[in-house]
Amino acid sequence: MEPEEITVDARGLSCPMPQMRAVEAIKALKRGVIYVLTDEQAACESVVRAAQTLELAFSVEEEGGEQIVKITKDEELWLLRE
Repeated sequence: MEPEEITVDARGLSCPMPQMRAVEAIKALKRGVIYVLTDEQAACESVVRAAQTLELAFSVEEEGGEQIVKITKDEELWLLRE
């Protein structure tokens, strides 16, 4: 199975919506990368906490006052955790 990419545009959303949308995307994705776009630091931090809780690799980039959280999900590792 080829890795997939999902982009979640959570700009303008208040907590807990960015985190909830990120978790929905994580569940929907078998293997690949989720990019979560946020424009509030609190939203970014909640998405990062979700990735940490689910033990997924992530990174954060800042661009023009917005944050891009990149979450990587490997199907094999995820199955071992379920």
